[in-house]
Amino acid sequence: MISEDTKRIERNITESKDKTTDSPLKTSIKFGIFDWIDRNQLALPELYEQRLKLIECAEEKGFYCYHIAEHHGSPLNMTPSPSLFLAAAAQSTERIRLGTLVYVLPAYNPLRLIEEICMLDNLSRGRLDVGVGRGISPIEMSFFNIDVQQSRDIFREALDAMTSALATGKLSYQGRCFSFKNVELQIEPFQRPYPPLWYPTNSSESMQWLAQEGFNTVVHYQSMPAIRELFELYRRVWKEHADDRNRLNAHVTEPLYGISRHVYIGKTDAQAWEEAKTALAQFNQNTGYLQSKIGDNRRKEYLDDFEARRAEGLYIAGAPDKVREEVKKHLEITGSNYFVGSFCFGNLTTEQAMNSLRLFADEVIPNLPLPKGGMLDYTCCEIVSEPQTPSSVTSPWDSHPSLEKRGRGDFSSKLRKARTSSLVTLRYPAVCRRDRRKHVDRWDKRPCLSPARRSAVRRRFFSVRTGDD
Repeated sequence: MISEDTKRIERNITESKDKTTDSPLKTSIKFGIFDWIDRNQLALPELYEQRLKLIECAEEKGFYCYHIAEHHGSPLNMTPSPSLFLAAAAQSTERIRLGTLVYVLPAYNPLRLIEEICMLDNLSRGRLDVGVGRGISPIEMSFFNIDVQQSRDIFREALDAMTSALATGKLSYQGRCFSFKNVELQIEPFQRPYPPLWYPTNSSESMQWLAQEGFNTVVHYQSMPAIRELFELYRRVWKEHADDRNRLNAHVTEPLYGISRHVYIGKTDAQAWEEAKTALAQFNQNTGYLQSKIGDNRRKEYLDDFEARRAEGLYIAGAPDKVREEVKKHLEITGSNYFVGSFCFGNLTTEQAMNSLRLFADEVIPNLPLPKGGMLDYTCCEIVSEPQTPSSVTSPWDSHPSLEKRGRGDFSSKLRKARTSSLVTLRYPAVCRRDRRKHVDRWDKRPCLSPARRSAVRRRFFSVRTGDD
């Protein structure tokens, strides 16, 4: 089956000398999406369809991963069973990674969760990322009759039992909270020993622990200077334990430490900010719902101070140029190697969210400045359906300002030189799998996947590096 054409961009951003000297990690920047899937004006079937379309668009635009939250009894999250939703997303996508951020481990029986992870990892053919946490809301934990003071112990036992069983194929664990004896698993994860692990945090104590174990992480609702301190701690501790083969996430050689922000892009700065504030007001109401029921409105009041939170960087809204400068500042100040945007929140319409996502992918990411010594990796799908000439190999990156400033020459000539044995035409973006048979190639108006043409089409993926060697 012919895969979708894809455009994926990864940027290497050179960090300042004080960070480079103690950082063992590469500085390739990836872009992902985090989604609470909070309640909005849509009925639930339409809400789920809205998010599935968003994921398909994110894959088309080359985003690295789509992360989903888990909450209970709150309008903040309409997917209290993240595995179910990601299983649906896995069937309409092929490349984008799908992650929980997080599974609330104290709310699960370890055996049941282990088997769900195995199923989901195989349904997605190895695209699952597993985020874990102990639950941040005492109110939500009380729904499961769990004392928040005990959740840490339950979390640690559940995590130990889960990782051991996924790696060995047998669940045998004796602890204070859980006890299993020689339960043989009949299914196994697609990724070995198990999918990459994530743990989001705003705490320096937790950051030190997860760096020791090599977890990927994402930080929410912190100022840029505070995040910089957390990531400096992460890199320092990670380096100290880099040779520890017994780390829980030792199979991930280059962990991601990301920053998450609400992002909205409109035609003008003023219009985008007004529309974002309206949507954020609804989102913040959903966020503070459970606390407000017991008379605690502090969280909502804090988030509703829009100008102050915007000044701290928690909210990014504006025209593409404005957003690009904000993203650039976030990456430079925090030293993050992963930027995670929340593009659909509150009462944003499907059209508004999709347009914002596309503008971010088309006008923000490609136009981030390429620093000296930086590197641009451009990965695409090669499709040959008829004889081509070298002059037909073209790329929109021929006029990319960063390449012109750096004296890279035109991208197409480098591509032709690198792939002289394969004369190709680059086509993008793609369509999701469910729409392929109906898709008409918008460049030459011919059906690109008709049965008659399919046998004449071959493809392969390749990557062209245009940075300094």
